[in-house]
Amino acid sequence: MLFCCDRFLLEIHVVFLRLHHWIVNSEDLESRFHEDRTNESDITQSLFREVQGLDPDVKLFLNNRALADSDRTFEYSNQGKRLQSHGVPVFGLGTDGTFGPLDPDYERVKFRLSKLSEAGIPIYVTGLTIVDADEDRKAEKLGDMLTLLYGHPAVQGVFLGALWDGDNFDPSAALANGNNVQINAAGKKYLNLVRHSWRTNKNFTLSPTQGYNDRAFLGEYSLRILRDGVDVHQETFTLDSRGKDVSFNPQGNIFDIYAS
Repeated sequence: MLFCCDRFLLEIHVVFLRLHHWIVNSEDLESRFHEDRTNESDITQSLFREVQGLDPDVKLFLNNRALADSDRTFEYSNQGKRLQSHGVPVFGLGTDGTFGPLDPDYERVKFRLSKLSEAGIPIYVTGLTIVDADEDRKAEKLGDMLTLLYGHPAVQGVFLGALWDGDNFDPSAALANGNNVQINAAGKKYLNLVRHSWRTNKNFTLSPTQGYNDRAFLGEYSLRILRDGVDVHQETFTLDSRGKDVSFNPQGNIFDIYAS
């Protein structure tokens, strides 16, 4: 194995204890960097197995341009299928998310997501970035793109790319500006979505003989049950796509329930 790959594995030894996700091979459909330097056509499979051997718990990813401006969506989906068919531990398909000042083609993005999802592997958008010097227009496009991605069942994660204009390849893509890191319109749009629009807060009153059913966003919840304004029960639970039943055996009559 050549030095580039030895160094790759050495770096994992140093930092792997801090990792939850690891992109094992990025943009190999375009550059074939490792294949060309090792003369191993299956080097990606070897790298995945090497990394899994170092840390069996880390989630391993491919990463390729397949969302914003690429004609490799079909090839990437087929690559994911092929690797999984050979038992390669591919947890997710990472895909670029950089969109320039022109309005994104949302229908094309939806189409590409659907094609990628045919691999049956979770999709993560790596470095979602909206480049636009007009802050209000950037905020609108960021909100629309996040909503599209959030609503697609195969997308399990979105990593934001350009956070601060002081440390960014293009300041017009940032979500915050200046030495005081002032959140701009796009940053406020993001915070409003994740802190308000995509959160569920419920307050309701029940008697011991009643039940309550409702729809809510997936995620972690804190449940408080009060009687006459006094906490009588607290717990946390996770709501996933399978739903969740929460039971409580009360001692008394009327209870106020707070879930958030």
